[in-house]
Amino acid sequence: MFSYNLNLTNQNLNNNDQILLGKFSPSNQSAVFTIGARDAEDTNDKGKIKNKFSNCTWKVIPESRRSFITETFDIFMDLHNNQALIENNFTNDKISILNNYSKEYRKQIEIEKQNNKQNDNDKKMFNDFYCIIHLYEVLYLSENVNNNISELLSRWLTDNFYTLTSNDERILNSTKPLNEEEDWNLLLKCILNINKYRIKALTILQKYCLNNSLFNKNSVFEKLVEVINSIPNINDFPKYEEYKNTWIRWQSKVKIIFKESNFMVPTNVNFNFDIENYFHKIFGILSGDIENIVSACDSWKQTIISIIYFNQPEIKISDIKSLFAHCKDDTKSTLLDSILTSLFEEDLNTCVTLCTKYDFWWLATHLADMMTYHYKFEGLKDYDCDLASWLKISYADSLGLQDDNWEIALGYISTCPDNIKESLKTELINHIPLNSEMKVKRLILSCKKYNLKNVIIDIHKTIGMREYNKGNYGEAIKHYMEINDSYRISLVCDKLISQYLEKGDLSQLDFINAIDQKTLYNSKINFLARYKEFHELYREKQYKKAGSLLIQLLTSEIAPKSFWSIILVDAIPLLESEQIIFNSSDTYELMRCLEEITSHRRREYLAALNKKVKSEQELDELINVIRIALVRNLARTTALMI
Repeated sequence: MFSYNLNLTNQNLNNNDQILLGKFSPSNQSAVFTIGARDAEDTNDKGKIKNKFSNCTWKVIPESRRSFITETFDIFMDLHNNQALIENNFTNDKISILNNYSKEYRKQIEIEKQNNKQNDNDKKMFNDFYCIIHLYEVLYLSENVNNNISELLSRWLTDNFYTLTSNDERILNSTKPLNEEEDWNLLLKCILNINKYRIKALTILQKYCLNNSLFNKNSVFEKLVEVINSIPNINDFPKYEEYKNTWIRWQSKVKIIFKESNFMVPTNVNFNFDIENYFHKIFGILSGDIENIVSACDSWKQTIISIIYFNQPEIKISDIKSLFAHCKDDTKSTLLDSILTSLFEEDLNTCVTLCTKYDFWWLATHLADMMTYHYKFEGLKDYDCDLASWLKISYADSLGLQDDNWEIALGYISTCPDNIKESLKTELINHIPLNSEMKVKRLILSCKKYNLKNVIIDIHKTIGMREYNKGNYGEAIKHYMEINDSYRISLVCDKLISQYLEKGDLSQLDFINAIDQKTLYNSKINFLARYKEFHELYREKQYKKAGSLLIQLLTSEIAPKSFWSIILVDAIPLLESEQIIFNSSDTYELMRCLEEITSHRRREYLAALNKKVKSEQELDELINVIRIALVRNLARTTALMI
């Protein structure tokens, strides 16, 4: 994969006399830029240059992600079709709805994390995605009306960063735990993440007390067991106020124990490390002492969440940024850390921008999309949209350039602002290869769904011209008929007429059988259809009907005058037939037509017939044959008074 560090804006590329306008996207994945030959009048006209878009994807989206892309697209479209979210006010109902959609996204990420086709880098990336969306959900889509997010944040931390190792499990399952310092470090870990590991902390403490006969002796071990066992659980209280008051009373007791600092251990137990320091830390953490919390935490995330959980459980999101002053380590040492920090600091614009640094723009796109319901992104310079819309466009570009994802790409673009989405859809579809009839049908259905009338016209024009160039004139006409393109229909009909005159081939008129007769609005198609019908009637020896149809072609002037001479030649066998096909009135009409094309503009009207003879003399002889046939038929009809 290539890596470029470019910062180009409106630079003249003098060597090639070209202009480059735009910037590379902040991602390894794709670049969207404008490039084109410079016209003299374009030099200072950015508008003209902007229309010369080119899209480049540097990294193909793996086939293994197809299911994830499809499933999350369905969630995305369902979100945008949800009428409750279309209203202007950001209410608690909307928060609840978005919370559910966020959980749906996380569910799909969790499934993708289990995808055994993922490499290690992809697995890490999806772990990051899950963690980021989970934190966004807790901070901005929390359903807790009491603004007590401490439980949710604590669960977020333990779910995403703290799992028990095999060595931890060994210690917990040991029959004689807490004899070594690493055991107490594990206990400290359980205390910091007490909402998830409370039972495990109790278990190893109770095992130690039983092993050393420490119960009923008012030891510091017993006090710790009692304190942990009595920690209030928010799920046990029907009302938040009850939980809050119980928590305050519980922590007040812990603070008394911590303040007394009576952490002497019984004389019958011995440790080769400072056990009192561990008790001091544990009771300090549980009492909400910030100094002990900070010293016990091994990451800035643990520090922030532990301070909130034990010291400021009702902190407002806007105040969380003040807690970063307590963090010992760099809060932006990794991309993930930087994104999480920006969420805590309510810097959503930076958060989304940083998310584009992942190779897969799914996260930035869907995160920004949910944020638009409660946060207004600034408009982007040189673009007619905000950051959230631009991300959807970029994500759609990356999908649309891979054949089977273009319908999904269209869906994302359809949710962009009205002033840009029509041109974007057109741009996307114009880059989709029309390499199968099935794809063309699907594309046209999608265009109808999104009311892209101009794109439908372009598709039919493109396919029509392709078929025309192949010599498939009938297929070309079918496409032009779909868009009522009378001009092109007439051109192709002229080509079919010329082909018939040269080769006598009517095979390409079979398309007429497949079209609705009501669509025969074009005079030339109507003529070809009726002329084809004449030949079919003649082959079936339905001479009377065939003759009647010929007269209709002439009297209604459906047939072009340049073709009258051919029709009159077709009439000769019917005029010479033993059965009288044309009555005297019909015969006079045929005579009138013959005189009209031979008396003036003769060269123009007889050009078609002239192609069928070798010389002017042969042409005159053929016209005389027509006249004689007409005179004979008139004589017969007059004698019989027909």
